[in-house]
Amino acid sequence: MIVPPSWEGDRNDLALEAARLHPRRFTVMGRLAIERPVSRALVADWKKQPGMLGMRFTFHTDLQRPWLTDGTADWLWPAAEARADSAHGAGAGVPGSTAPRGIEARSKICRRSAPSRSFRMWP
Repeated sequence: MIVPPSWEGDRNDLALEAARLHPRRFTVMGRLAIERPVSRALVADWKKQPGMLGMRFTFHTDLQRPWLTDGTADWLWPAAEARADSAHGAGAGVPGSTAPRGIEARSKICRRSAPSRSFRMWP
């Protein structure tokens, strides 16, 4: 599994190219710029990118850390759940997510735990 480094920004192109060239060897946990409104439209088709397995987020900088509590990331949880529900039928949730249901609960869990999260979006 390839996780593009955070110091490169939200680039997934090199990792996806490796997965395209070696599909039996690599998959990608891609980066999504949750602070940019244009990213909201990308969630529904995220897994349609060949080699893309899910999303990876880091909240390790002074700029990013507040996104878990200031509302910046709040749109992501329902969007990911809707994507998972549409793939598996209503009520499927986000399999593999360590965050509980409910935006406030997620923010509290994320604040207390490691500064990064991975969300695997099933087929």
